[in-house]
Order: sequence, then C-alpha cells, then structure tokens
Amino acid sequence: MTPATPPSATPASPPAPAGPYVLVPASASFAPLFPDELAALRKRVFELVAKQGVPLAKQEELDALEALSQSGRTRAEGPLCAAPTELQDLIVAKYGRVPQVHLRATCEGGPCKVYLDIARPPEGVGAWEYLDRFVADVEKPATLDRWLAALEKLAPAAASAPVTDAEHRASADAHPVHIDAVAALGEWKETPAAVDFGAAQAALDACFENGWPTSGQDAIRLSYGADGAVQHCDVEAAEHHGSQARIACLCNAVQGVHRTPGAEGRRVELRVTNAPRSGMDARGVHYAVRFDSVTSSDQTEVRPQLGAGATAVSACAAAMGLQSPLNLRVRLDVDPTGHVLGANTSATSDALRMCLIGNLRTLTLPCARSGTAYAVEGILNLSASPGH
Repeated sequence: MTPATPPSATPASPPAPAGPYVLVPASASFAPLFPDELAALRKRVFELVAKQGVPLAKQEELDALEALSQSGRTRAEGPLCAAPTELQDLIVAKYGRVPQVHLRATCEGGPCKVYLDIARPPEGVGAWEYLDRFVADVEKPATLDRWLAALEKLAPAAASAPVTDAEHRASADAHPVHIDAVAALGEWKETPAAVDFGAAQAALDACFENGWPTSGQDAIRLSYGADGAVQHCDVEAAEHHGSQARIACLCNAVQGVHRTPGAEGRRVELRVTNAPRSGMDARGVHYAVRFDSVTSSDQTEVRPQLGAGATAVSACAAAMGLQSPLNLRVRLDVDPTGHVLGANTSATSDALRMCLIGNLRTLTLPCARSGTAYAVEGILNLSASPGH
C-alpha cells in the first residue's frame, strides 16, 4: 500500500488504500508543548498532506469521535458504557484498518525532532504495521513557529515502530510519586534537573493514587516568566488516570518551585511516576496487581480499565495477608455495556477465590465492539512488598 506522503516524499507504489487516511491527535514526548500547540501542529499537517492530494478523514468527524469517547458512549444515541471506549477503538470501528498518521514531537535523547509515522492498526490485538516515516529537526525549538517551520522540512526516514517511553517499575524504597526525568526548552543559565524540584517532593507524594497495576508516568509541562515564576501548567496524565483532582494536585505541587530570573518563555517537562502500589494493609505492606496475557472475545481493548480497577482486587490480597506472589487465571463474562456479569479464577483457596470473584465483578469495562456480550481472559499477578 502507498503511505501518505508529506512534502518532499515520493510515493513507493500504487494503489492507495480504500478510504481516507486518519490523522490522529498529535503527541509529545520530552517536549514541553501545550495542547493548543499540539493542535496547531496537527492542523498544519492536515494542510500539508491535503496539498499532496492524499484523502484524509475530516477533522470534524475525528472531533466527533473524541467527544464520543469522552462521553462514555460508542455512538451518539447508544447506551452509556460502564467505562469509556478508547478513541483508537472508535477510529478503527469507523474507518477500519486504513493507515493512520501519527505526529510526534520529541526532544528525547538529542536535538528536538518531529516525526510523522504512517502505520496500519492491527487486526484485533497485535502489532502495528509501520509503512513509512518522515522526520525533521527543529531548530531553536523554544517557540511554536519553529516547530511549525520544521513540518515544512519533513523528509523520508526508515519506517519502524516509533521509540516510546520505557515502562518504569518503581522499587519499594522509591517515593510514591517521583520525578524520573526532566526536559527543558529555552535559554537557561543552568539546565533544570530533578533535584531542583526536591522542595516539591512532599506535595508530589500527596498526589499518590492507589490502584495502578504498573508505574504510570504523567508529563507535567511548565512555562516560566522572566521572574522565574510558573506562568502555565498542564498535565498529560497517565492513561486512564487523568482525574481533574490529580491534575490539579500535580500542578499545585510544583508551581511553588521558582526558578532564577531569566528569559521569558522558558519551559520544563517533568516525567513523574506514580508507583505501582495497589493497596496497603495494617502492617504497611503494599500489594501490587498486574493483568497479563489479556484477551477479549470480541477484540475490545480492556487492559487499561483492568489496571484502573486494581485497587478492588488488591484488597483481597491484603485481607488474606498474601506473603508470596500468585499468578491466577481469570475469566470475566461481560454484558454489551461493559458491566461484569460473572467472574472466575484459578485460586485454590475458597476464601481468596470468593473475595476475588466478588471484587472482579465490580470492574467497569468498555462497551463491546460487537454490541453483544463478550468474555475476557488473562493472568492475574498479585505480589507484596514492604512499605516505607
């Protein structure tokens, strides 16, 4: 299939795929860009790709899908789902496996760059098929116009799966919420580092949330005025943990850390990790929960929602005083709107099995793609570690 081609690129071979390409929302990694700026970059890519005569899904259609995902429904007049459906699921349901265009801004590991990846989503759960990649360096990336200018210089690069942030698993002695990495843009006398935000550590720890099956990373993006005070704070929350209370907590925690006076418009991105502690008993033992090898009979993506419901499951480990790790087979029977009707596990202890079944039935999952009841199966990992 011929991938979409921004300026300077040459199509590989015909024919083009049936249906329009889909330009999904832009993302940033170790690049302190705010949502309105990412939207501006995406809009510019729409314009550039359209000039090449490449069919694109209409912006208003994609906006409607984003609103639908946020509403908790899969169609405008449909039932309210137990948990919101991923935007990606809605895109695939509407457009099928047509190639998607992913715009990513990053300053990770060297000079800032913009990447445009064209990839076909998998059939169900599986690997994406990466078709093409375009890349451009961003010169003096402190302002939006420099990022926009870089889009005009996109050139072909080797097509491959994009580099993503490595998953972090916090050690038992790490802070509940800790800064893993710092990225800075603009003219700094001294480049900010994690240690410079040490005064905010207690306030960050107060933002800790139970129930995360693995360490989740939030991106806190800050802009500074000439006086060194924070002018604007935005948080790109870890998947399914974007509550307004948590976002406000993270911003409040770091906004009081002033920098030395300097150039206007300096920026910082803090990569902040929430440790994977899903529960704690009276002895101060933390219990972690992880779901592995998850499959869904109608290919509905449920893994993020399983993770978000880990607190209820870890309560059973705490109640039983779990000492050693357990790996248990789990099956959930789910109605079309994502409510769990029945559950079963391979736990040999009657007390643990009944506790898990009761708590697993409280999990909330997305609506079925098929519109009918579906089953979810996987491995439930329970482990314990001493607290601070």
